[in-house]
This record gives sequence, structure tokens and C-alpha cells, in this order.
Amino acid sequence: MLRRILAPIALATFTAAPLAAQHDRQAEAIERTILQSHNVPGTTYKFVEAVTEVGPNGVVPRHTHPGPEIMYVLQGSLTLEVEGAPTRTLTPGQTAYNPPGIPHGGRAGPEGVAFLVTWVIPQGRPLASPAKSGRRAGRLPATRLPLSALHASR
Repeated sequence: MLRRILAPIALATFTAAPLAAQHDRQAEAIERTILQSHNVPGTTYKFVEAVTEVGPNGVVPRHTHPGPEIMYVLQGSLTLEVEGAPTRTLTPGQTAYNPPGIPHGGRAGPEGVAFLVTWVIPQGRPLASPAKSGRRAGRLPATRLPLSALHASR
């Protein structure tokens, strides 16, 4: 009887462990370095500029920003998925723009990717929020994420 109870628990534990480890490796595969952040004079906005690096084949989970995002690929490649737009792969020298509140995410290429990114966001708002499938982020409650928790930006 005890074996029938413990066997499914053991199976679930050993099955979930590799998935959790895979997620942790993806989270570790992303590094963001904030270069500067300044308030925009005469407004209630600030801009944040960063270099984001995503390891080989690293996943950038779907997320949104409360303001626009502009990026410039420095090295490697990124397959970018933006809700309502065709999927595209960016390579060095290419740029992308994401409007506020539009869910987006992607995957780095086999060599990884590094890109310069600039956000213009309302002061006091979180930089990013997780996106829910099929819904505009502007209608979702903001979930504050520390920069280290967000698995890439774009």
C-alpha cells in the first residue's frame, strides 16, 4: 500500500527536477547590465539604457513594458516574437521597436545574443511585467519584477 502511494510521488519528483533545472539554466543564461537611467526633464517619464546578453539558445519569456522599447543587436542573433507581428530574426546592426503594452519574447541563436536596449517608462512603474497569452498587457495588473528576474528583454 505504501509503495502505491510513494511511487507516483517519486516519479513526479524525478520528472520535475530536470524541468526545474532546465528553467534555472535558462534564467542563468540572461544577464542585463544597466548603463544609465535618467528622468526625462519636464515629464513623468524616465529612460533606462542597458546591455542585455542571452546565452546560447536562451529563452526570453513573454513580457511587456509600460512604455516603448528600442533595441539594437550588437552580436549574435535573436528570434523575436511580438504579438500581432510576424516572427523575425535579428542579427548584428538590426533594430527593433516594441510599443508599450504589447507582449513579446524570443530565443537567442546558437551563439547567444547581446543587444543594447532603451526603455522609456513612467516613473514609479515596473520596467517589465510577465505577459499573459492573448491579452494586451496594458489591461493586466502590473507585477513588479526585479531586473535580474526578467529573462531578457526582447
